[in-house]
Amino acid sequence: MHRNASKHGVHLNAAKEYLIRNEKDITKPDEWLQYARQEEYIQKRTQQQRNNFYSETTNQPFFEPMLQTTTIQSRSLNAKSLGQQPITPHHNYQQQHQHTAKFNNNRMNEKQIRHPNIKSSRPSYPETKMHRSDTPQEALIDTGSAITIIHECLLKNILHKNLIKKTKNHLSANCSTLNVIGETTLEINIHGLKTEVIADVATNLITDLILGNDWIQRNKVYILTPEQRIMIRSKGKEVSTPFITPPILNYPATLTNHITIPPFSEHIVEAKVPQHNRIDVLFEPNPRLKNKALFIASALLHIEDKRIRISTINATDRQQTLSKGTKLGIATQIAASIGVTMPLNNVQERIPKGKAYIKLIPKGKEANIISRLESKNMQMITSPEEQHQCRECKQYFDTGNELFKHLRIKCYSEEIREQIN
Repeated sequence: MHRNASKHGVHLNAAKEYLIRNEKDITKPDEWLQYARQEEYIQKRTQQQRNNFYSETTNQPFFEPMLQTTTIQSRSLNAKSLGQQPITPHHNYQQQHQHTAKFNNNRMNEKQIRHPNIKSSRPSYPETKMHRSDTPQEALIDTGSAITIIHECLLKNILHKNLIKKTKNHLSANCSTLNVIGETTLEINIHGLKTEVIADVATNLITDLILGNDWIQRNKVYILTPEQRIMIRSKGKEVSTPFITPPILNYPATLTNHITIPPFSEHIVEAKVPQHNRIDVLFEPNPRLKNKALFIASALLHIEDKRIRISTINATDRQQTLSKGTKLGIATQIAASIGVTMPLNNVQERIPKGKAYIKLIPKGKEANIISRLESKNMQMITSPEEQHQCRECKQYFDTGNELFKHLRIKCYSEEIREQIN
């Protein structure tokens, strides 16, 4: 049997493994050779698949371009020896994009800190609050940013090396410009593991610290999205810090009481916001109100006793009623460290050109149908100057409020002014 097996090129060990696993009594040499060939084929295929798997994971890029924004919170893990840890393939660490972590910055010890306030800028930048002395800091890990950027205010509150003054202009994802005044070397200390990176110092960054792709690739940071943490391995040690959950920044503003607004009039209404603190919020109106020709301006408002006061304009020739609890818009919390930047691009106007205050808006559901049909053939894009231009005297104004004041005083017809007053 041994000679027959060698003659047919079959390994005896493969046949022995098969017989031991299956516990079969094989008496004929041909059956023995058949089972041996099957076992040898299975072993070769298994080894080939393992080789292909590791070659693919080795050649795959470590970072992929786009994923959603998440936030992370630091927690101390015991340093582990790499010799005691199994090596995890790189493909498990590819999921990534923007993540926020807490880090000990420049010899800072770990303590309990507040949660960050998060906004996005690709949609938007997140915001964080940093503290003086030895308190841990929060940072945004952004794989979409090629460089690391720190806010000038945070740099003044932490230990750092000398600032090298340089003037740069970085263009962000929303076409706004970051004003960079210089660069410095930062030390990022994560549970005793110290890393360094050269960071640009900006004056109008919407968050305090962004750790970009330069820091990620240089320190081989693993962003483990399924496990909700990041990990760094260096010098036989492993440190890890988990994601943190961002707080809620957007609050619905709902009407406090039932209200009826007369035709062609402006009325101050009171809205309720579920926020206890006396803070400033950015109010954005509910777009559905425009379909009813009810116009509310975006404004920076102050919350007092969980309430804000909003100016509402009824641009129709009939009175309109809003019930209690109607959602007027969204109030977004704005922290003191936030800087808002706006792109200088064209905006879309939903109200077509023409004498909107002379030609009255039709009543009922037919008004919405007619306006949709007519607006398809009208130009929907206007320049920033045309937004605040009086259609009677062609005079330009800086804001919509100034334009409305001008119309009420001068260019509205006598009938409309009487109805407003």
